[in-house]
Amino acid sequence: MMPKHYGYIFVIFFYLLVLSLGCVGLQKNYPERRYYTFDVTSASNYTVSPKHVILKIRNFRVSPAYAGHEFVYRVSPDGYESDFYNQFFKSPASLMTQEVFGWFSRINMFDHVVVAPSEIPGDYELSGYINSIYGDYTDDGAPKAVLALQFFLIKEDSGEDTIVFSKSYQKDVGIISKSPTALVNGWNEALSEVLIDFEHDIGGLDLTSAK
Repeated sequence: MMPKHYGYIFVIFFYLLVLSLGCVGLQKNYPERRYYTFDVTSASNYTVSPKHVILKIRNFRVSPAYAGHEFVYRVSPDGYESDFYNQFFKSPASLMTQEVFGWFSRINMFDHVVVAPSEIPGDYELSGYINSIYGDYTDDGAPKAVLALQFFLIKEDSGEDTIVFSKSYQKDVGIISKSPTALVNGWNEALSEVLIDFEHDIGGLDLTSAK
């Protein structure tokens, strides 16, 4: 006959085994968090004579509704959701500042382009405000990447900022699916279109004579 304390040990072992198997069964496999950045390549063919001035890119700002890293989706006329598992690598304002700086550094529009917090003074400064950036999924069959952006071209004179040009741009770009990759590609296309429009808008300005 098995000693009584062996029976107790067996019961305890069996109980722990069942408990551990139950815990394994209760575990959930959560999606892996993914991080994204903008990636805009200059596709413009700027042909106007270069403006012999220095452009300084200020740090962009963003509406508080879109200031977080999480992607935002519009799912109904009045309903929005944020996505914890798909996010910007940094704040969208910071990422867009760098993309705009890269864009104007690659095209032959200004003598030099610098970005804040560089101590090099600019003849003109470009400020941007992201009014909205989200995936519009209100129509299941026609998802869109939405970007609304406002630019301010500023001339600083004796410590006072003078706005020499400002305009708001909005692009609604159709995307092939609701996947995060398709959405980011749509935002890249939207930002590229905005920057091309902005180039054309300020291309005719005589900035050199105002130095």
